[in-house]
Amino acid sequence: MKTRMLFPTAFLSVMLAASLADAGSGAGAVSLQFNTSARAAGMGETGVATIWGGDANVWANPAMLAFRPGVRYGTMHSKLAVGLADDIFIDKKELTFGAYGVGVLYAKGPMDHVVLDMGSQQGTDENGQPTGSFDSWMKSQSWGVGLSAAEAMRQLKIAEIGGWFDVAGGVVWKDFQDQLTGSDVIQGGGGQSNGKASMRDWGWVARVTPVNTLERSAAAADARFGLLLEAAYGRSKLNGTDGMIVHVDVDQSDPAPTAYIDGWALHAEVQAGPAFAPTASARLIDSLSPLLAVTYTDQSSVPGYAWKNGEYIYERDDSGLFDEDGYGWEISLLNIAHIRGGHVEYAAGDIDGDTSGWGLGLQAGHYGGFRYDKAKVPQAQGLPEVTRDGWHLWVNALALFGRD
Repeated sequence: MKTRMLFPTAFLSVMLAASLADAGSGAGAVSLQFNTSARAAGMGETGVATIWGGDANVWANPAMLAFRPGVRYGTMHSKLAVGLADDIFIDKKELTFGAYGVGVLYAKGPMDHVVLDMGSQQGTDENGQPTGSFDSWMKSQSWGVGLSAAEAMRQLKIAEIGGWFDVAGGVVWKDFQDQLTGSDVIQGGGGQSNGKASMRDWGWVARVTPVNTLERSAAAADARFGLLLEAAYGRSKLNGTDGMIVHVDVDQSDPAPTAYIDGWALHAEVQAGPAFAPTASARLIDSLSPLLAVTYTDQSSVPGYAWKNGEYIYERDDSGLFDEDGYGWEISLLNIAHIRGGHVEYAAGDIDGDTSGWGLGLQAGHYGGFRYDKAKVPQAQGLPEVTRDGWHLWVNALALFGRD
């Protein structure tokens, strides 16, 4: 006899609160659908093309690994299903290494990358009889690599194109596992209480720099201020796989939450020129640079799976019914204070609301720094906002030894 697996109430609450349990969405591994950057969350849940800021959003685009210099450790924490449950949380921890245009992500072994904790649940059999309590969770471990073409060409002394444009690409590999019911619930029939899957993210981003007065002006040496204008476009595919996530049996398996993301971003900086504060130390100027920065970003996400002929298949769903769109902005002052806002819309999930956020950071020139970020994002209509917070710490060893 095979007893059916009952998903915990908390899991359903997560999907409702995140508006992922609509009629057309049946993906498993729901934890992989949450944007794990508190900074990006405040900017309309974007990030596929936002290369600036040092902690570029690897969740949205693996190519962002190429724009994370030094050794960086970052976290994100958020309570989920606010208004429906009290013990559902998602946490992100990641360690990245960057030098000479190459970035590496490490979030494996003892350091789980993304964990969705759904608390302790009471299991029941097909007759509604208690079978005991169990812990319910989802987690993933990841590693990846990104490469900047402009920096690679500079290091190899092929060409100096970074002042004008750049193209970067990246790949992240994921190992996913979940525990949605007690191990004693499934009996016979080949079912299992744990779901497992391997997935891959890939992406690329292109950046152009039409204006950079401190690099291109003949009078730059006497300038008090400089102006930098840049634009970027990025594309990525998240959670790509050919397999399904199986629990009870193959007939009841779920697809991975494969998604196609694309978007663009604009960025402007007011920089300190050589004549801005000639008596101040270069380290202080670097710490407060850029003096003012403004970023605008826009992106759209399309599901990479669809329900056809009574089953799920991996195929881009361009019906528009399940697209998620967002836009956002960030204003940074003296590289210390950051204010953010945006908007996210997901009609199928009944989400249509504003996002907001802020950050505070301290930086020691090119040598290292720390920043704390906080954001608020909407849930489905009728539910309160969710708060996300995170921080990242970084050290640039190459700068410390004068080799950056």
